[in-house]
Amino acid sequence: MDDITLNYGNGYNFLFYGKRYDYENVWLLIGDSLSSNTYPLTSVNTFYGDTVTGLILDDDSVQTINDNITIITIEANTVIGEFQINSTNDAGFDTLDYKITLD
Repeated sequence: MDDITLNYGNGYNFLFYGKRYDYENVWLLIGDSLSSNTYPLTSVNTFYGDTVTGLILDDDSVQTINDNITIITIEANTVIGEFQINSTNDAGFDTLDYKITLD
């Protein structure tokens, strides 16, 4: 798991390299600090039959450059602690793990 420190009030861009990022992907933010009382959490079935639950990232947070590159922007005040960014589509899924701290 990568450790990242964010300055309070600033965002962070996560660069994903992979395949099939321009193929109807659902991008989710998954973390212990996200609760259904605060965020509209959604359950999504993955290609492998697993179900993941998290905050679906809106179009303003996801910039798909091409089939192999996507940039995810997370605002610093969105999540604190450990979280995952998950991408799922019909071809499978990909997950990055981070531990975020605000400075």
